[in-house]
Amino acid sequence: MHIINTLWRIFLATAGLLLLGSLLWQSDQFHRILVRTPWARELAEFVAETVVDSHRQNLGMLGLVHDNRWDPLPEDALTDSLWYGSLESQVSYSQIGSGVQIGSVPIRHERGTDFSLVVAKVDLTRTDVRVLTNDSLAIQRDFVEVMAKDTGAIAAINAGFFDENGARGLVLQNGKELRASNHAHGYLLLWDEGAYIGPTRTIEAKYAIQSFPLLLANGQLATDDAKNVRNVARRSAAALTSNGDLLLVATDAELVGLTIPQLIALLRGLGARDAIALDGGGSSQLYVRNTDYRVREWDPVPVALGVFPRSRTR
Repeated sequence: MHIINTLWRIFLATAGLLLLGSLLWQSDQFHRILVRTPWARELAEFVAETVVDSHRQNLGMLGLVHDNRWDPLPEDALTDSLWYGSLESQVSYSQIGSGVQIGSVPIRHERGTDFSLVVAKVDLTRTDVRVLTNDSLAIQRDFVEVMAKDTGAIAAINAGFFDENGARGLVLQNGKELRASNHAHGYLLLWDEGAYIGPTRTIEAKYAIQSFPLLLANGQLATDDAKNVRNVARRSAAALTSNGDLLLVATDAELVGLTIPQLIALLRGLGARDAIALDGGGSSQLYVRNTDYRVREWDPVPVALGVFPRSRTR
């Protein structure tokens, strides 16, 4: 009887700790303190990778969720001309500021849980999109939400890849080059009322970042290499539509996400003409002011893209 009582107490204590941990994890303040702690962040990322790796073979096909219906993502969505732009009418956008709309694409792996591709659609003729960084060398790291609130951005998303030495590629802020170009990466160039995504820096820009891989060029696969990136991960990307809108997208799942081909297929469905992947995994994060749409951060980043209302005096 004593052994049974001891085991029962251990069970209750364990259940209590798990419940407390779950509640704390949902707390933004606790979450941010936790992921700022290097050992805790590394442990969380290890657990996430382990969970994804253990389930990767069992996730099954990716599909779109319509009410209670689940439709598999078409296998030919990467190239089918009928698929291009077919998701745009299914996204219910909400206006969150002049020139900025927010919506999502509900998706689910065949044997997984529901999550979304969060989409911020930005009208570049009514907004300014700027490069955000915490220091003049694009080395010091912080969370995208913090950068956005510090600068007054309506929305913000993490930018390209980095290492302990800072951003790995061009960072151009208000015409000043903070980091030099990396010729192996693609470009996102920004100027007043316009943007470019592609392999070369042929246009004079006010703001710019680099990342990889390039995903789409004129609505088609930018490179064959991109379709071979089959690992499932949290994803972020930037894309331009045929009418010149900028799409900033990120998956909101904590532990699962998309392969690069799946991300490309969804972007094509949203009408993306040109697209580039941003840093994913723990770096993937998207903040949108005064909405429930959000991709929580795991890792602070040195550079972000921020969306601002355009001054009426311009």
